[in-house]
Amino acid sequence: MTPRDQRQFDGLSWWLHKINPVTIITAACNMMPKVASRTWKLGTRVVIEEVQNECTKHLNGQTGVVSKHRRHGHPAFVRKPSSPDTPQLVLCIAFDNPEVAGKRSMLLAPRFLKAL
Repeated sequence: MTPRDQRQFDGLSWWLHKINPVTIITAACNMMPKVASRTWKLGTRVVIEEVQNECTKHLNGQTGVVSKHRRHGHPAFVRKPSSPDTPQLVLCIAFDNPEVAGKRSMLLAPRFLKAL
């Protein structure tokens, strides 16, 4: 270890002795990622909003539950023919009123879902 490295090490060790261990743990916890939304969690009740596609805009206002897709699991990733190299994140929604929705369930992008 060179004298310069030793000085840097001594400065660091002095600094660490001055800090309370609780402060270090608190700082580390504050830097950890936090869950911003629980909308994607299985069993969460959601309402569908802002769908603009002509074939699916009748789903706006429909409610349902985030569920596990029988083939793709949860969450699911699908590939569109327009961009086969880019998987798209989708969630399976089991509708509360399948007669009105026209289907029992559907894969939807999370941007169309709002937790109830």
